[in-house]
Amino acid sequence: MKTYRTRFQIEFCYRDSKQFTGLMDCQARHKRQLDFAFNASFASLNAAKVFMKDNGMDNSMAKVKSLMFNANYTKVM
Repeated sequence: MKTYRTRFQIEFCYRDSKQFTGLMDCQARHKRQLDFAFNASFASLNAAKVFMKDNGMDNSMAKVKSLMFNANYTKVM
């Protein structure tokens, strides 16, 4: 049971990285550039999870993404 729980947590990390942090948007072909893109995607996912935990939010990446977009949009306007 512990193994399956860990496996699904890893799969959720990949899913969130693909959907919300641009894991699949990189067009680089070199290993170093791909490593940088993957690390940046997972680092932003981890930062969002820490933000959710610190602010007592539920684990919804869509809410965090819309909150950050709206905060940036209000600064620009």
